[in-house]
Amino acid sequence: MESEIQKHRVQIDQIDHQIRELLNKRATHAQSIGHLKGEKAIYRPEREAQVLRRAVADNAGPLPNSAIFRLQREVMSACLALEKPLRVGCVADCDLYGEVAARLQFGQSAQLQLFQEEVLLIEQVRLGQVDYGIIPLGKENGSSLLNLAKKGLSLCGEVFVSESQNQDEILPFVTFGKEAIPASGIDKTLILLEGEMSALQDLIKERGVELIIQTESVFGKDAAAQMLLLAVAGHKDSEPLKTFLKMLEEGSFPIRFISSYPDLSDCYK
Repeated sequence: MESEIQKHRVQIDQIDHQIRELLNKRATHAQSIGHLKGEKAIYRPEREAQVLRRAVADNAGPLPNSAIFRLQREVMSACLALEKPLRVGCVADCDLYGEVAARLQFGQSAQLQLFQEEVLLIEQVRLGQVDYGIIPLGKENGSSLLNLAKKGLSLCGEVFVSESQNQDEILPFVTFGKEAIPASGIDKTLILLEGEMSALQDLIKERGVELIIQTESVFGKDAAAQMLLLAVAGHKDSEPLKTFLKMLEEGSFPIRFISSYPDLSDCYK
């Protein structure tokens, strides 16, 4: 038995050596791309999403998709840091969910900065002192999205964190930055608008829009502040969503915030 175990260990050592060689070759190519880009944005969420989806789709096991997803994320994070380490901000909280979400989204190689207040984080991203921010997403976060809209910021991703006391409770977070994200192939669009859900149902069915999540009465005690938060499948610049959004603007549904980003929800499973 010991001789058989040793044979496997020899093979593992050889494979580990090959993995390290290939990782460094990948890193060299990533560095070259960074030099060619110059001052252009190094981090491309839509490109990252495509690579992560392919890694999961190509997985033949025995490692689960979730493990392949995390490993690929860390490889990309380390290679990106060779070009330019990302500065990522989140709000400090006693449960550390924001920090966990930031690491899940950007990997261990990102430079994490903690802020005591969300408004300060948003302002630092606007000023370019922090590359990306991450905040929780819930029905009470309508004011946060309005603040992003006022600062000219856009969402660039979504990450899910399991609640420590209840693993069935999933906490969603969204990341944001200064650049709008092009379509990645499988995308989600978040829309904050004024109006009632009942009045929207016919329009959603008519345009063939896939509604993922809808939350009514997003925030505010005043009836005038009540809004709808919709998450719909697709990118805002692609059909059928593009026509749907135009009809919203022409109708009685003022849009207060809209942003599209890659949908990687299936990769977390």
